[in-house]
Amino acid sequence: MKNEITTGEVEIKNAKIIWVHLEKPSDMSDRFEVTMVNLDDKSVKALESIGLTVEDGKDKVDKEGNPKTSLGRYKTAKSKPYEDGRSGVVVMDSTPSEMVGRTLGTIGPDTIANVHVQSYDYNFKGKKGIGCGLQGLQVVELVERGNSGSTKFGAVKDGYKAPEAAATESVEDNVPY
Repeated sequence: MKNEITTGEVEIKNAKIIWVHLEKPSDMSDRFEVTMVNLDDKSVKALESIGLTVEDGKDKVDKEGNPKTSLGRYKTAKSKPYEDGRSGVVVMDSTPSEMVGRTLGTIGPDTIANVHVQSYDYNFKGKKGIGCGLQGLQVVELVERGNSGSTKFGAVKDGYKAPEAAATESVEDNVPY
């Protein structure tokens, strides 16, 4: 009996997202995308129930050959841009005012979001599989780009200290006429 793969859609609740490309497509894939990391058993089962394969960071290595265990179990969801370059991904916030005045580029790594994905069959240049389409994203806890916990440094004893700003003359004192 052939193992049938069922495509469908699910919402992954409270997913930690990294490698966020929502304002413009990723240079690597030419797609809008997010990667959901450290997925729990319930999330993994939900993704597998619609035919998707979930990756494990311990199976992925960095340039030095070390496992990327910090990813845990993860899945990247992607969305192809429309012909005019716009994204078809619906992005909402958890409260009506949280994203007002912000662009999609402010959604940074380590943001917690509910992610709506849909699986689909593909056959591209003879390569067949099931893709993970990014349908929508609801921000639960926003971490603005540049404020990610993964980029914080602690104090370095006797480390470099920027020089104090020197007192400057006022512009009026330095006018030659």
